[in-house]
Amino acid sequence: MKTRIFALTALALMAATASAGPGQVLVVFKIESQSYIEGIGQGKTAAVEAKIAPLVAARLQEKFPPLEWLTTAPPGGPAATVTVSLVEGKGIFPDISLHWEAKVGAEALTLDGFEGWTVYDIDDNERNFRKPDKLASDIDTKLGAWLATQPGRKAVHDDIVTLVPLDNRLDLDQAKHLVIVALPWKKAKLGEESKFRIEYLRGNPGDDMKVFLGKVGEARSGALAGNTRTVVASCEADGQDEPAATVWSNCVAVLTGQNAPPFVLRFQVYELGNNLPGVAAGGSGTATHP
Repeated sequence: MKTRIFALTALALMAATASAGPGQVLVVFKIESQSYIEGIGQGKTAAVEAKIAPLVAARLQEKFPPLEWLTTAPPGGPAATVTVSLVEGKGIFPDISLHWEAKVGAEALTLDGFEGWTVYDIDDNERNFRKPDKLASDIDTKLGAWLATQPGRKAVHDDIVTLVPLDNRLDLDQAKHLVIVALPWKKAKLGEESKFRIEYLRGNPGDDMKVFLGKVGEARSGALAGNTRTVVASCEADGQDEPAATVWSNCVAVLTGQNAPPFVLRFQVYELGNNLPGVAAGGSGTATHP
């Protein structure tokens, strides 16, 4: 499965990787529908927003567990922010829908798969502007149903998950040529088709190099035992495949040490699986493709 490789500016990448929590996504919910603001009461919407945001975060956490979906900003700031706003259309019985926005650092993301996310349409009589508990329940139910569909998961996967910085450092097993990613294996629930990509910051040596990591499994030894181990799936430099004999030295070994070029790790593909210790999920259980 191909996903877009999103080229952020060097400044945005540095902000996202140096000071922000890797893999942490802040989820914000806003009520901007005037009908609901008036129905709930002026000054009371903040409490409702605070109730709905965790429901949205929990649904996203369920489908994409490697990321940490938060409703309170971490001390260093989040790697990314997702803002979901309740808005309304025009007319006597306007559509009530959710508008999604996302950003990595200060860089806004393009959300192609989130159009037409309607909570109540013109024929839906279930809306009640004075019952915020029902609103919260309906949003939770419909978000769960949407994320249970392939288009829903694909939208979040392609437009958000694959663009969130996971880390800017890696641990290497030089003897076995393994790359260790600081993602707890059991929590991340990586299916066997999951892959990572390494992106160099613009303006640095190797910034035209593309490194992809695959064959995920559990690291069973070393300081990061219990985390995720991978191998180099492919490496391209200047549009050419790196020869197998020099892939490790030229594409991976250079990522550690005092002179390592700045880089960021992201998902290329995330597949949800049911992990058993030390075994890729797709090989031992079920897996869900976005």
